[in-house]
Amino acid sequence: MPSPALPLSILSGLICATGGSFIFAGLYLYLTSVLSLTEDSSVFIVRNYTFLFVFTSVFTAVHSTNRVRRAGGRSWPIAEGLVLLIFFAGYMTGLWPQRPVMLPHFTVRAFLWFGGAAALDVVVDGYSSVFHRVSGDDQRREYLYRHRLVLLWVAMLVVAAPLVHAVFSKGVIELNTRYLLTPLALIAVSGIVVGARFAASSLRSCLENLIVIWYPVGWSFLVMPVVLFIEFVMSDYLDYGRVFCLEGGHLISAFLGFAALNLILLSGCLLGRLGGGIITKVKARRD
Repeated sequence: MPSPALPLSILSGLICATGGSFIFAGLYLYLTSVLSLTEDSSVFIVRNYTFLFVFTSVFTAVHSTNRVRRAGGRSWPIAEGLVLLIFFAGYMTGLWPQRPVMLPHFTVRAFLWFGGAAALDVVVDGYSSVFHRVSGDDQRREYLYRHRLVLLWVAMLVVAAPLVHAVFSKGVIELNTRYLLTPLALIAVSGIVVGARFAASSLRSCLENLIVIWYPVGWSFLVMPVVLFIEFVMSDYLDYGRVFCLEGGHLISAFLGFAALNLILLSGCLLGRLGGGIITKVKARRD
């Protein structure tokens, strides 16, 4: 009987990717709406980028982690590649409520968007494998993996209702204030939990643990300005007409999103370490 590990890993990766995408988009849109950095009409940039880059990056991180944990064979990367190809094909054929960004002039823009997303996935896959191989503390590693799964599954549950409604209504996901603030709360909770769990470790060690959980989303913030700038230069140089009405606010929002992610994690981590230290001292006195 074939092992269910591979299909379960793919399913878990897809669920986590949905949750991670929601966290990225929620934090990004929250910043742009509060600071009024961009026009509402350009939000489609965020949706397209989230579909291609963030979703596939988080999926790759989760699936690659499961592969190295279970010493999966060649079928694992092959299955991962097929899932991503199907996902990209679904994106191009409009199976969900998002107009593909590559058309017209598919070939040139496909190289930038699909190629860029694939390159980020390769980096994420390699990082996941290296971390698993060099990390000597199996207990810490497994705890971080479980924490990431729980966090992204919760994010998926929050966004599930509007997502399903949007898919079946062929409309656009409407994010209200609650959906925008939820990512901030989840990020803060993540920092608090990890900070409390590893309170006995150094602050640097706690932050390294948080990086393992959040690097697909964090890197997505840093990659976004690069993609948008290349799109701007390419469309101007080749005279293709700008698919994006590139606003400087998007570049600022991406860097602010990365800074906000790290600041919230650091604040939560410090709070968690403080609470964890107090609990440890109380237990020591009782003993």
